[in-house]
Amino acid sequence: MKKLCKLDVEYCVALSTKAEKVHSHDVSEIWHKRLGYLHHGSLNIMQKITSRLPKGSLEQHDVYKGCTLGKYVKSTFHDQDNKAYAVLERVHSDVCGPYSTTSTSKHKYFVIFIDYFSRKCWIFFMHKKDETFSKFVEFKELVKKETNKKVKALKSDNGDEYASNDFKDL
Repeated sequence: MKKLCKLDVEYCVALSTKAEKVHSHDVSEIWHKRLGYLHHGSLNIMQKITSRLPKGSLEQHDVYKGCTLGKYVKSTFHDQDNKAYAVLERVHSDVCGPYSTTSTSKHKYFVIFIDYFSRKCWIFFMHKKDETFSKFVEFKELVKKETNKKVKALKSDNGDEYASNDFKDL
């Protein structure tokens, strides 16, 4: 077994006076808490390989809510909403800025377009936020020349830069 750590059980025994303040008088629960809420099966294994743990049963008698919740695994997000099966099938866009420090060309904003399928990014710099629509049109024409395909869906963070009448008419 690689990467095993030596547990200083003597140090844990020295802390027993502090552990006695635990309101549980069950030896297995005291050692369970003392060793950082170690799984009870692991406590039994440790009891077999060391002489410092008390003899007898170290079985789990009660289930602590904190122990149970700490072992839960967070469910994953469904990727079906974010999947694309072809280039430009779904494109994410976001406008960033204003930045207090302008670029060398005096731009304070930029808009980014990310293709979900290829993960390719296009960045367009802007002086004002209301240039978003013209940059989108520029992006759309650019990718049509590059790929000979059209953008099928544009996804954003519902920022007000995409709520203009120009986008609604498009």
